[in-house]
Amino acid sequence: MTMDGWIRIANDIKESYERFDGFVILHGTDTLSYTASALSFMLEALGKSVILTGSQVPIFDTRSDGLDNFLASLVIAANYNIPEVCVFFGTNLLRGNRTSKASATSFEAFQSPNFLPLAMANVKIEVDYRLIFRACTMEKFYVHASLNRNVGLLRLFPSITSDLVKVFLQPPIEGVVLQSYGLGNIPTNRDDIIEELSAATKRGVIVVNITQCSTGCVSDTYEAGKLLQKAGVISGFDMTPEAALTKLAYVLSKKDWDTETKRQMMQTNLRGELTAGRPPKIQDWDLVEAVARSLRLSSTVELQELGSILFPAMLNAAVVRRDVVKLESLRGYVSNLQYLKFYVTNNYYLFQ
Repeated sequence: MTMDGWIRIANDIKESYERFDGFVILHGTDTLSYTASALSFMLEALGKSVILTGSQVPIFDTRSDGLDNFLASLVIAANYNIPEVCVFFGTNLLRGNRTSKASATSFEAFQSPNFLPLAMANVKIEVDYRLIFRACTMEKFYVHASLNRNVGLLRLFPSITSDLVKVFLQPPIEGVVLQSYGLGNIPTNRDDIIEELSAATKRGVIVVNITQCSTGCVSDTYEAGKLLQKAGVISGFDMTPEAALTKLAYVLSKKDWDTETKRQMMQTNLRGELTAGRPPKIQDWDLVEAVARSLRLSSTVELQELGSILFPAMLNAAVVRRDVVKLESLRGYVSNLQYLKFYVTNNYYLFQ
């Protein structure tokens, strides 16, 4: 699968968008996460389910997982309001741009290391509507069918040479996903590498820092991470390598954005692909779940109803205290409540 394949799939969906309620894409597993991530950015203002699935064992094999994955994907795409590009595999429906292939042999081949499943398909299909990402603007669906191909992944390793880094950052490269150590660190004794990265960012190359670890996110907690920030490298927070690379290809292809806007967009949550500035935990739902346990409520519907009662009270309390941080965090968890809108005017939050 290449970028040409992503563009072809996106255009096929565009041609059939008005005639179908949802779409299921059968795909090979090795590059499936790249395709899911790319489509999540290319399908602008998406209002229908797009689900990618496949199998670890060929579908005509006796023990294939292909049929179950295919049928479950069809059922979900046809019956549930999940306007995202998703991956279904095993028993989990995952946000596409949060996935990575984690196993070459397991039927649960894909993981979403920094984000919970959108739905689980066991005896019943349970959708967690709290997690679904919905756009805050009303637009007609369209496809962004151009991608910048001058992007790449650069993984740090012990004794990596500055010459290798220099060559990698040379034109025509325009964007690089840097996979650094731990919390986004680079050895403090590698001034030679820092100099090459700094020179590249000054030329306009966008370098995005993500962690080599399968879970967690980058930060500037340590001096080693701050060195990259000083060199002009921007944070990719908790994006997967697949999401960071395809997002770079998408953002760099936006001809009406200048370099600074592109840098800002890479650090902005466009499709639910990253959690910026805080761990990816739904802490504000802890109260809802605690009350639900005390009332012995367990179903998704009951939790949704309880949340719709408690969240307005949380929002109101935050407004009274003028707690902007709390309001921003709450906004991320109420995007599925279509009737609720709020915005900032002269430092006041207005609700309707």
